[in-house]
Amino acid sequence: MLSILFGYIRVNNLLHVILIAAFSIICSVNVGVYAQNSIFTSTSDTSGVQSIDNFNEDEKNLIRIIKKSDSLAEKDNNHAYSLLLDNKPLFNGGNIKDELRADYLHTYGKILVNSRRYRDGLDTLVLALELKKKVYGLNDTELARTYNYIGIAKFGLRDYEEALNSYLKSVEILTSNSLYGIELFDAYLNIGIVKASLGNYEMAFTYFEKASSIIEQTGETDFLAL
Repeated sequence: MLSILFGYIRVNNLLHVILIAAFSIICSVNVGVYAQNSIFTSTSDTSGVQSIDNFNEDEKNLIRIIKKSDSLAEKDNNHAYSLLLDNKPLFNGGNIKDELRADYLHTYGKILVNSRRYRDGLDTLVLALELKKKVYGLNDTELARTYNYIGIAKFGLRDYEEALNSYLKSVEILTSNSLYGIELFDAYLNIGIVKASLGNYEMAFTYFEKASSIIEQTGETDFLAL
């Protein structure tokens, strides 16, 4: 399949890296060993809360837990999962704003997906999405993060058409907010992977090119190391 993708046009070095990484993801999914920490699923996904100044003590503690779990997930997904689970009473019983509940659910769902618990992760991410709609409305970039990971969960379940719909929704939100950074790279790349998985190699290549162009524009290439 990779030779088919390369056959459309001569590719540059950056696109070459993207194509090889995308191909490895597709192959690993097809044999049931999708890597839990693949860099080509959501390179930009981090906790949406940036400041803790305007929150109460319970909320500040939950923010710290979410951020620590996010950081841990890059190296030790099981530890990140345990940290969130151990602090679920704070989520359930604390005086917590809905935006933080949504962020906790998003992070929890993401870690479940990274552990290949796709169904549990999807159910949790859908809860996060509904809370985010309530807090932010229907077109905030916070929703784009969750749509992207819902797509990843559906892709893991091999529900490719539904995964595609989620990724396209992420693209719609990001572009309508004029955000053309790494978040859009994630969505374009994931769309390309779905298209290739469905055998639509020409369209897959188009989206890989779009992903490559985002990296060229932003100059952010550190996460492309394989």
